[in-house]
Amino acid sequence: IELAEYTVTFPDFTADTAKVCEILANPPQILKHSKSGDKLTDIGHMIKKVKVANENGSLVLYLTLTAFDSNYLNPEYVVAALNNAGLMMPEEYSIVRQKIIFKR
Repeated sequence: IELAEYTVTFPDFTADTAKVCEILANPPQILKHSKSGDKLTDIGHMIKKVKVANENGSLVLYLTLTAFDSNYLNPEYVVAALNNAGLMMPEEYSIVRQKIIFKR
């Protein structure tokens, strides 16, 4: 698996989509958990594509993230990056993996 596409939905919450895109274009480091322990990680290179929309009263993130070996990026870390940037995202949200993309 090389990439994975996700939809992250924050129900009953809207935000400045331009600000969210700006943060995700250069996200703050996050504390990433691994088998070797926790470490501060730059996730910017792991976020391959972002679309942000306010749809039907909800904020929706359409994300394409790296999904191989040590470069696997759990979408939870994208939410953590938004929180670390001061957006105060709601605690309730859903993550749906839409597609996985294999490398040939």
